[in-house]
Amino acid sequence: DPGEQTGPRIESQSPPSGMPLTVSAEPYLSATPSAAPADVDTVRRLLGAENLTVPSMIAVMGFVGNEEPGRPDRLAEARRRMEQAQALGSPFIVASPPLGTADPARCGDDYAELLAIGREIGIRPAMEFLGFVEQDNSIAAARDIMERAGDPTATIVIDWFHMVRGDGRDTIFS
Repeated sequence: DPGEQTGPRIESQSPPSGMPLTVSAEPYLSATPSAAPADVDTVRRLLGAENLTVPSMIAVMGFVGNEEPGRPDRLAEARRRMEQAQALGSPFIVASPPLGTADPARCGDDYAELLAIGREIGIRPAMEFLGFVEQDNSIAAARDIMERAGDPTATIVIDWFHMVRGDGRDTIFS
């Protein structure tokens, strides 16, 4: 009975055939009204008990394309999330673009920095476009950031939801 839950619990539920899952560990690693916070080892154990793997995690947010002030704190949070994803066995973590507009060169430099940190940690940040943001809301915008990063390991997340929600509609068949 979920109402009697006294600690973290993960249940496997098969997605439709061929549908990849992206996971956020934050709900499991922070306290909720029904459960105490779990540590990464507990979440990893619970995933293993259900024979689940983490193919990708959400997300490094607020770093790509953001200027000072607060950059050191955002970088520390990005590193923490990448370490968390790597500890849970995920090969990828999503790198989200800024909500508003940003200098494209800055976005490329920031993504390159995340890729370098990812190599140190053992995880690959994947650049995402978000259909609901002002600027980086298409495959072309995410690809531009990847190319500006100048790193052959740059990767893009192509999310159907963001394609139909944003400017990705125009690139579905091109």
